[in-house]
Amino acid sequence: MPTLQATHYAVEAIQEEARRLIQQGVLRRSAAIAHLQPFFPQREWQAIAQELELQDYCPSDPLCDLIGNCEEWGED
Repeated sequence: MPTLQATHYAVEAIQEEARRLIQQGVLRRSAAIAHLQPFFPQREWQAIAQELELQDYCPSDPLCDLIGNCEEWGED
């Protein structure tokens, strides 16, 4: 019987998706990291959240903490 495997999301891929959503105006850089949840498959979010926490990111941290260089961004 086949087993389901969760997709592994590298932090870099999560950061890239966050950058894309911010650049498109879908999310603000000040929004909490948890606001990324609707943009990933629901069954994968737990693994994504765990990976972020392993990298010392908290769901309530702003997206600019995740993507870095908060001070380089213009006002949204």
